[in-house]
Amino acid sequence: MKRARVFLSLCLGLATVGLVNTAPVSALPPLPTGAGDITADINWSQFLSPIMNAGTISCTVNSVAGTTETTVGAVINPMANPFQDGLKLQRIVTDADANVGATCTSEVTVPTTEITVTGTISAPAMPANIGTAGNLTLKCKATSTTPTISVTVGANFGGLVAGKARITGQSSNGTVNFACNMGLTFSAATGLAGTVSGQLNVANASANTSCSSQTTATCIPVGLNNATVVVNSGSGELAEAAGSGTYSFNDSFKLASIDSLLATAGATSLRKQAVRPMLAANTDEMKLNLSAGRHTVKSAPAAGGTLTVKSGAQVRLTSSPGAKCKVTVTFKRTTVTLGSPTISSMGDATYTMSSSAVKKLKSAGAKKNTKLSMTTSCKSGAKTAISKSSPKFAG
Repeated sequence: MKRARVFLSLCLGLATVGLVNTAPVSALPPLPTGAGDITADINWSQFLSPIMNAGTISCTVNSVAGTTETTVGAVINPMANPFQDGLKLQRIVTDADANVGATCTSEVTVPTTEITVTGTISAPAMPANIGTAGNLTLKCKATSTTPTISVTVGANFGGLVAGKARITGQSSNGTVNFACNMGLTFSAATGLAGTVSGQLNVANASANTSCSSQTTATCIPVGLNNATVVVNSGSGELAEAAGSGTYSFNDSFKLASIDSLLATAGATSLRKQAVRPMLAANTDEMKLNLSAGRHTVKSAPAAGGTLTVKSGAQVRLTSSPGAKCKVTVTFKRTTVTLGSPTISSMGDATYTMSSSAVKKLKSAGAKKNTKLSMTTSCKSGAKTAISKSSPKFAG
């Protein structure tokens, strides 16, 4: 596995989020040279394993020797037909005179469910009041427009083949677009929150050195080049940090399901294709250059669309990690509290609009499509960020 390098150059970000923001631009404390050189140990198998799990394997016969069990051009699909094709492949493997060449293809499905990736960080040059160690959390969703990635393996089966099955080569292609919310927490109750988005490229092993030290023929290289990193908030001594940067690494994963199939080529193993591939822990190097920003707050419907006031509606807030927030709505002389969430280390929080508050607005005369006055305030340390909006009442 190849050590990855992440180079982040975080520049000044002063954009105000929300209609009103009372917090002025702050100055970050002076940091010593090299303080932003951070080593992050992230096991990307947490993200890749569910994505790279091979769902189907089918083999097209290219050559036949010593057996009448199959013919050139035939398709053996042990996953779909375990009692026919599975037994056929087993008979080929146990036939002492057989040597069947085949091209086996596995399709990898890309899900869109959120996957959490965690790791640790080490920053030995960071001041003690910030922390020299901590944790990194990424909550990622694959957003690929390509639904599947194809991995092709050349193989030989039969009693004449050493080990009864041999992989002669492999190739693969495809990309996985993804977007993550990022939370980086140092040991002294300080942290950074932002986003990471980019494209994982699955490549041919012959065109990538990340598989050079791997002995398995199903080593599949994967690379992430110039993913976009945005830091939009911080906490503690890093309060109101902002900036942007890039993130890159090269690594590899193993298609354990194909390995298992071709290593044993037995009827039992042919039914065990839900085995997830393994990926070794990856060490990333970060270089951070932090600048001052603003303490802000922004709200939006958790499910997308237009923000309305409705009993049970979920709203996502983004602000500084650890900030304590309060959301109120006013109609005429009636003011109610819709929610009081605390912002997570990822820089966001989701709250559900209070049903009792919505009932009070109805009692005050609010009707469908009535325009309300909403105030969202989030306090981080001694500073408070406020945003105002005018959602409609949906009941």
